Amino acid sequence: MGQERQHHVQELLGGAYVSTKFTGTTVKVKLTAPVNFKFIIDGTLATYSPSGSDGTINLTSTPLANGTHTLKVIAPIDEGQLPFKGLVLDAGASTVAPGTRPLVEFVGDSITAGYATSEGPVTDYAWLTGEALGADHTQIAHSGAGLADGYHYSGSHALGMEVAYFKLKSIDACPDAPACATDPAWNFANYTAKVVVINLGTNDSNFGVGSADFQSRYTAFLQNIRGKYPNADIFAMRTLYAYYATETEAAVNARLSAGDTKVHYINTDGWVIPSPSTDFADYSHPSDAGHVKIMNRLVPILQPYLGGGVNLLSNPGFENGMSGWGVWPAGHAYTEAWGANAHSGISHLTHWGANPYYVTTYQGLTGLSNGLYTVKAWVAGAGGQRQMYVKNFGAGQQTVDLPNSPNAYTQVVISNINVTNGMAEIGFFSNDPSGNNSLLYVDDVTFYKQ
Repeated sequence: MGQERQHHVQELLGGAYVSTKFTGTTVKVKLTAPVNFKFIIDGTLATYSPSGSDGTINLTSTPLANGTHTLKVIAPIDEGQLPFKGLVLDAGASTVAPGTRPLVEFVGDSITAGYATSEGPVTDYAWLTGEALGADHTQIAHSGAGLADGYHYSGSHALGMEVAYFKLKSIDACPDAPACATDPAWNFANYTAKVVVINLGTNDSNFGVGSADFQSRYTAFLQNIRGKYPNADIFAMRTLYAYYATETEAAVNARLSAGDTKVHYINTDGWVIPSPSTDFADYSHPSDAGHVKIMNRLVPILQPYLGGGVNLLSNPGFENGMSGWGVWPAGHAYTEAWGANAHSGISHLTHWGANPYYVTTYQGLTGLSNGLYTVKAWVAGAGGQRQMYVKNFGAGQQTVDLPNSPNAYTQVVISNINVTNGMAEIGFFSNDPSGNNSLLYVDDVTFYKQ
């Protein structure tokens, strides 16, 4: 099971998840109380809404093919906690531990928690960035949270993140200093983040926190996180509306001057267009499209700091045309820069032809360390024969047929690819014997070591 912080599971704005692989054809989740939640099986997102007091919910009303599958059970955005108790599998089936991946920890407010997005925490920049990097990820984020303790909205006495981050309970469960007197500290030995990304200051500006006070507290916050994660790279993001931008960068520079060389400032100027625009759902919260734009900027900044477990493919979203990808035979495979048809960014791969055709788009990798790998891709389309494959890794070719989903992207996955010769080829094949009868879109392809 993926190890997750209780702090997250109890927060109103979710993003915490239990992650595992499992064998068999069905999976049920046990909860101690009815609650809404989201879940992802083999890359497909779904939402459960309780219909009564049933504490055991079947997530596979249609049984899966027999084999090994992936599962994430995700704390919702509209509930105080996800009371997860366990899983029920087929007789003889078992969970399979996910591969070890680096952990990215996101710290913030409602923007980082996914407020105002279509699917809450799973459609915000933090979740999207973690997934694009092939990393595990956590969202220590809460609507209305500021950095500075002692400042808050009217009617609230919530702790500032400079205190709440280090506590076991969520901000909701620990609403003020007296109520938090017996709240134990979070045990940072439970996991170690490789990268920490902080996005705080938007609410502090509404609270009226002074410039010098904010800078001093931010500097101390960076220092205190360093005390918990001695080797992590810590990134401080400029808030999207540039609140305390100068003070945030000064806090980073203060830590650099103190000899902490693994603290970094991220200048987000120009990443999204301020409201009113399609980048924002309201005056302060990004829309789905805005979060995707933030993710596309953040991924290449963080990727060099994660080491193993990151996406090994070049140009995985086809934002640079066909760079890094081969095509055989020539024709019928090309990129389109039309954001409305892309899964993220503005470009995607297209297979199509007015006449009968077959075509393969592929990328070969060498110099891989041997071991188990996973390939994922977001695909849309219908008709003909369409497959994702991986081959030349020291064993027979593995393929997955692509679903008929002409109007929406679906994620497809091939896991447990046992590379034994340091090589692999990942590709997409389309065959349309009739012509004008098959269409394939491909975007956001990831290949990483489990």
